[in-house]
Amino acid sequence: MYEESHIQDAAPPPASHKRTSLPFCHVQLSRPKFVTLILIFLLTICLIVFTCSQSFLFSTQILSVETNIATVKPSTLKTPNNINKSIQWLKSQNLNREVPHYPHTSRRLPQCIIVGVRKAGTRALLQFLDVHPDVIVAGAEIHFFDVEENYSLGIDWYRKRMPFSFPGQVTMEKSPAYFVGESVPERIHKMNESIKLLLIVREPVERTISDYTQIMLKKKSKNKPFPKFSDMVIDPASNDINRHYPGLRRSIYHHYMERWLQYFNLSQIHIVDGDQFRTDPFVEITKVETFLNLAPRIQPSHFYFNKSKGFYCIKNANIQCLAESKGRQHPEVPTRVLKRLRDFFRPHNEKFFRLIGRRFNWG
Repeated sequence: MYEESHIQDAAPPPASHKRTSLPFCHVQLSRPKFVTLILIFLLTICLIVFTCSQSFLFSTQILSVETNIATVKPSTLKTPNNINKSIQWLKSQNLNREVPHYPHTSRRLPQCIIVGVRKAGTRALLQFLDVHPDVIVAGAEIHFFDVEENYSLGIDWYRKRMPFSFPGQVTMEKSPAYFVGESVPERIHKMNESIKLLLIVREPVERTISDYTQIMLKKKSKNKPFPKFSDMVIDPASNDINRHYPGLRRSIYHHYMERWLQYFNLSQIHIVDGDQFRTDPFVEITKVETFLNLAPRIQPSHFYFNKSKGFYCIKNANIQCLAESKGRQHPEVPTRVLKRLRDFFRPHNEKFFRLIGRRFNWG
């Protein structure tokens, strides 16, 4: 009787402490704990759905970009700027839509510009430096400072042509026409008076022939006639060196260097030996890393000499060579013409050597 009476008189537990049995197991939970568990479960589901949707959206954006710019191949991905590399070819496109990119990245004005010289190896220099994880390059030539139509669009237009980069990375672009542009040094100085500049030079006669070859082959591809090299560099009427030929004028380096030194200290301009760069790129790239205060990340193993092309390629995840238009075979030039050109350039080379305080083995 005592036990039966005791059971009957016992008060039921408070409603807030009622136990709930989960349908899939025998664990007894109080109602507050059960509600909390359900909320956590629902929140987890929401987070998973959100993450998947963002991933799908991101992939769709990348696919859309690749579809619209299908003719341009993106650079190889590398840490830490992977996503930047996969969309890098957009930097020179006039697109108004937002491009997918990593958090904490932004489009920054370049801290370094390859200003020239045309047909001296500017594209190879940019491509080889692109191997460095702390260098982010604009793939296309932007021609902001030398083309009036582009310059009139303003500095924000120029910034939007830059790739996304993380803080601490060096953004770089190259437009070899900058070196000979009359207004370019002043305009770049106005943008950033402490910017670092890269100038790659080549033996003037060889550079002039390469300049001619590029234009000649373009003309021939369109079935247009083009004079022989000798007729371009030597005036048939006077038999003198044709100083009006643009390809020859671009090889008179001191004429343009004097203008650059009016706005920049020589310490801000690193001059790359284009002839040495062609035969041993690692040596010259190491000097550029030092100039830009970059850690030495590019190694000899990154370079692969392509015997059929006759120049070095990048050996990273795969082998990347310059376009077929690079490394063109030069036309044969009579020895007498080569001698006259070397004699013509010799005093100009000496003026250039004095300006930069350095000599090159140009004969």
